Amino acid sequence: MKRWSKLEIEALILNYEGVHARDLATETGRSINAIIKKAKKLGLKSELRNKGNGRDNKGSNNPNFGNLKINPTSIGIHGWVRKYKPKLKFCENCKKEKRLTLANIKNHNYTRNINDYKWLCYSCHKIMDISKRHRKNIEFK
Repeated sequence: MKRWSKLEIEALILNYEGVHARDLATETGRSINAIIKKAKKLGLKSELRNKGNGRDNKGSNNPNFGNLKINPTSIGIHGWVRKYKPKLKFCENCKKEKRLTLANIKNHNYTRNINDYKWLCYSCHKIMDISKRHRKNIEFK
């Protein structure tokens, strides 16, 4: 492990507040972690450290939210609904206390509307899916 010279410490003190740690790492030949640790020991705080990309990445601005023009995946939508729709102890259909799954009640049109989903037990979920398929077959005949 290479010791920090006085010149390196002075350069760190002068440049740390206005430059990213990765830029200092490439200039000095040290790792980013080494630069950050040394700056913490010296009591330096960077305005650039936790700034991110300057955008608000919450909700639909998050790049992982999914493109709403293209059909988002059912797995991604189910994960989002699980996060925002509280899980119940009882099935919303039969009111029995069983292991529950998240069911889409709008003919598998996956939207980010919490009211389009229910917490159902396996048997109610299966019955609901079978009745949906049966209704589809009747509509096309």
